[in-house]
Amino acid sequence: AANRFISDLRNDCGLIGERGHRIYGFIHQTLEEYLAAKGLCYLSDTDTEPILAEMLNNQMLARDIWRETALLTVGHLSVIQRVPGRAAQLVEKFLRVELTGDARGLNVVRAGEALRDVGLKGVNDAAWKATLTALQATMVDPTLLSATRRDAGIALGELGWLPEDLDAMVPVPAGRF
Repeated sequence: AANRFISDLRNDCGLIGERGHRIYGFIHQTLEEYLAAKGLCYLSDTDTEPILAEMLNNQMLARDIWRETALLTVGHLSVIQRVPGRAAQLVEKFLRVELTGDARGLNVVRAGEALRDVGLKGVNDAAWKATLTALQATMVDPTLLSATRRDAGIALGELGWLPEDLDAMVPVPAGRF
């Protein structure tokens, strides 16, 4: 039965492929990321602290390789488990994480990207407003990497935020350009 299962995986499944002799892996990385996110969500039925602890242990907010898993975790809590309060709680915890070095500010960007995926109905007003405020601060912080600041601005735009002075006139002195 085990040999038939392995044969079916190899020849008919389409989800898992052989990577070497008796070594198998998912063909689509997104499925692997989703299953990791789902596993994170089941670390606790009520508290998001174990979820965040595991995410921080694996540097999920700081490393691009874990980006989708972090976003899918919030999405799973909000959309699949239908507990937007827990999703909001996790997003707010993202905002309080203090990353170091070049990763500074990525936690805020991840929070914004997660909100983009689940929308305002997927969290709550408090998490939404706190994330917008944190994204604005991240976008203008000259001590952060320019790519992080750019990504914060993109997330703000995707969330529908517009600066109050968007249409303000900016004086440009005469001269050669």
